[in-house]
Amino acid sequence: FLVKESLAFTFEQMKLSDNAMVSYDELSAKLPKGNLLEIRIGARTHDQQEDLKQNIATFGNTEGFRKIVRSTKDMAHIHQLTMKYVFARHCHLLFAMKRPSQVLEKLLSYVKNDFRLRYDNLLESEDEDIKEDEKIPLQNEMLAISSCWDAKTASDCITSLLFANDDRQRNMTDLEDECRHNVLSVLDKNKFLTNLYDILNFAKTRLLKMSQKLFTSDCLLQKAMADLPADALSPWVPWNEVADPNDEKQLVLENKRPSLQIDSITHPDRIPMWLRRGMECERQYEDIFIKLCTNITVLETWFNRHRCASRLLVEISEIHILRGDLELAVQN
Repeated sequence: FLVKESLAFTFEQMKLSDNAMVSYDELSAKLPKGNLLEIRIGARTHDQQEDLKQNIATFGNTEGFRKIVRSTKDMAHIHQLTMKYVFARHCHLLFAMKRPSQVLEKLLSYVKNDFRLRYDNLLESEDEDIKEDEKIPLQNEMLAISSCWDAKTASDCITSLLFANDDRQRNMTDLEDECRHNVLSVLDKNKFLTNLYDILNFAKTRLLKMSQKLFTSDCLLQKAMADLPADALSPWVPWNEVADPNDEKQLVLENKRPSLQIDSITHPDRIPMWLRRGMECERQYEDIFIKLCTNITVLETWFNRHRCASRLLVEISEIHILRGDLELAVQN
């Protein structure tokens, strides 16, 4: 590892970024598969030394990570840590080469690989306590969702420029206009938005999966996303007048608590605040899902996929209908 990483770092210092990228790809391909040690560390310990290692890998600190490698007897013990470090180096090189579209592509690949590795490690575990621990797969889902949303948040500065209408462009300051010109001159818009679209759809899938772990099988979100709506599975009922939307008694505002409380999750401080709030009750969780789907519809519309955007809007409307928010359903 140290020899291959030194070669990549040398290429980087010589401004041969493409060669450095190839060296890091070869390095990650030759890494031994990780084992359950890191799962246990992530799930059962929380100390300053481990946090320091995570920060070194996250920021791609070459000098600090080489010290970690020298103090490690088996690279398999720090496989996930190493993959995080390699990903950070990839991002550093891609930004240096002005390729933000490929940064998103690398991020989605990293998140999927990390998610799959953690899932496979749980399946291969011989420790029954780990297999039966509901918190570990839940933390896996949360890690993937928060990473995807972080990518979306970081991309807002670019998407706001891409989606700027004529009025917004006319009111831009000279600095904003220059920034927009510089971004558009190096950005492949279609590729960037396609990669962002894939990231948001992956997050949507994981949110649906996590709702199955958090809430009961009859939760509103599962009903709304079902192949057939709930009213199609029961006998037809004659028409009744629609209740007054201002009548609070008619609104479905029940805030169901998750079956697995947030306080029981190991290291809740590592979970983003917006996701923690969403996990406090079913309704707030639905709001996160609606916000994510709304962002996806914006991209669908930009790609002129109006049918796909309409289907997603119907799903959002179904959530509002099940809530009893008929006005919001119609407006949507």
